[in-house]
Amino acid sequence: MRLARSIKAVLAAGLLVVFLLGGMLGVVSMRGARTASASGLAYLTIPAAAFHTATTSTGDTSDGWRFYSRGSEGGVQWWHAPIQLPQGVTMHRMTMYCYDAHSGDAVVVMIRRFPHNPHPRTGTYDFLTVNLPGGSDAYDSGYFEGTTGLNAAYNQVDNENYAYFVSVEMPFSPEDPSGEYPPRYQLYQVRVGYSYSTYLPQIQKDSMGLSSWPVP
Repeated sequence: MRLARSIKAVLAAGLLVVFLLGGMLGVVSMRGARTASASGLAYLTIPAAAFHTATTSTGDTSDGWRFYSRGSEGGVQWWHAPIQLPQGVTMHRMTMYCYDAHSGDAVVVMIRRFPHNPHPRTGTYDFLTVNLPGGSDAYDSGYFEGTTGLNAAYNQVDNENYAYFVSVEMPFSPEDPSGEYPPRYQLYQVRVGYSYSTYLPQIQKDSMGLSSWPVP
């Protein structure tokens, strides 16, 4: 009886060891798989609601899903929004979603970075955006999206030394007290495509699991 109990105890202990080792190997395997698939491509979308104007004007309107400025023809308003991305990721492309119904002017969208030090008032901007030809003017038939590449000299995110933001030069649409005509120039959102080489939280990854950028 004692021998049988001893054998059962040894077998139980052996099974426990096998179970624990199997679990450890499973964790290692899962970690290995996670490391292998850590890099990838993702997007950051900056909606119209995130933008604010450089100066206050009664002709500026933001509906959350779009913004525009009204005023004397030939004038412009600047709108800005911050970009916050993880340290070390690389921004590759920017897509602007606009409305341009007039050939006289263009919506221009650009990504810029500004140094923390020296003092921001004495620093200079670095332009990451390779501007679309004529801004949105090449698409003056209404709704459009346009994609442009980013300057490889500045496109790796360095939050320790720089702040990043999007600037929009928005031409004035003519005043329309009757509300009969839509604004000539509008912006809906800006999307930034970036790549990462280390593990990021799932919420910051692209759900489509892209392996290459789609053709614009």
